[in-house]
Amino acid sequence: MGTCEEELAGSVPFFIVVGVLTGFAAASTAWLLSLFAPPLVTGAIIVIILLAVSGCLHMDGLTDTADGFLSSRPKDRILEIMKDSHIGAMGVIAALGVILLKFSSLSSLQRVELCSVVFLMPVAGRSAIVIQIAVLPYVRPGGLGSVFCRTRPYFSAVLARLF
Repeated sequence: MGTCEEELAGSVPFFIVVGVLTGFAAASTAWLLSLFAPPLVTGAIIVIILLAVSGCLHMDGLTDTADGFLSSRPKDRILEIMKDSHIGAMGVIAALGVILLKFSSLSSLQRVELCSVVFLMPVAGRSAIVIQIAVLPYVRPGGLGSVFCRTRPYFSAVLARLF
């Protein structure tokens, strides 16, 4: 394992820190927006900000997963579909569904609830990633996330579980 890969593998415990920092920034933005903008506008902007902060990496993973798992194909074909950079109908439907659920959920909350939820969303997401890396096998050797799975961050997973 090269130096860059060692550093990436060692970054897993900091996923939770990134979640907390992202959550704090997003919650602060939600608070400010909710003072001036209607709930629908606030909800839409917060969803866009959270997507932008992650570079839509999680949405890309969702669309790949939906395209693969909802294809009703054998495992090797599912992995091939998931690796393909093109998005299919199932991926589009999954992405739209998640975005609409986030938007409608955030738009329906009062200011204090909104800020709490917006803070916890990235914290919970990054904590879940750490737990998955620690306890689940990586499906596709050589894939984008395989470098993070070379060492099992069990202690980090215990910390993530506390969140």
